[in-house]
Amino acid sequence: MHEVCVDGFWLGKYEVTQGEWEKVMGSNPLRFKKDERYPVEQVSWDDVQVFVGRLGSGFRLPTEAEWEYAARGGTTGARFGDLDAIAWHYGNSGGKPYPVGEKSPNAYGLYDMLGNVWEWTGDWFGGYPSGSQRNPTGAGAGTDRVNRGCGWNCGPRGVRAALRFGNTPSGRYVSLGFRLLSTKAQTRRMGQHPVWSRPTGPSPRSSRPEIPHRRVAGRIRLAAPGLVAERRTSRDCLSRRLKAAPNEREDRPCPTP
Repeated sequence: MHEVCVDGFWLGKYEVTQGEWEKVMGSNPLRFKKDERYPVEQVSWDDVQVFVGRLGSGFRLPTEAEWEYAARGGTTGARFGDLDAIAWHYGNSGGKPYPVGEKSPNAYGLYDMLGNVWEWTGDWFGGYPSGSQRNPTGAGAGTDRVNRGCGWNCGPRGVRAALRFGNTPSGRYVSLGFRLLSTKAQTRRMGQHPVWSRPTGPSPRSSRPEIPHRRVAGRIRLAAPGLVAERRTSRDCLSRRLKAAPNEREDRPCPTP
């Protein structure tokens, strides 16, 4: 085990939606074109950087440590609640994603942290260091960026907060999307909507979509050598075979710097 502490941040309550993506980018490249409340997918890590750049300052992808702390919602087990109550996965999705926010949130008020679509993080994929860290940003370089959260095509056993995967930054997959983080308190309005409201689509009077956020902060213990993974050959299937201790994570309050 090694200890990791993350400072406070604001994380999207929902995965970024098709409506939000289309409002900013002007197109919808998705395989599962449904409506504006479905999560965006088939977007690469590189595509996300363009999206963030068009939004303006104050937004980025979460680091892997930030994502996992938020996903756990103060819990230490494999997931933060009953699987079918909190996640869309291979066993209940019917082979497709669903509108954001239809499953139960975790204790931090975050929806779809597990299941529905995988989520890009900002980190390069690599091994965990052995020492304690504060606000780690992952490996210094690599070939893949970290994906977290599992998606609608994951088997039930894989839908867990500790699951890691990596994909090339240019890769686009039908079960891979993202959510945004902000280091700024989201008390202002984005567009014409209060940021704490449920996303119901972009405002016709604004070029920026509503992206609701919740603030989280704390300390997490990560297993040191981490997880061992095996890729599957299917391009559209993100899955991972785990070899790890049953209790590889522990959350505790974050001390004052």
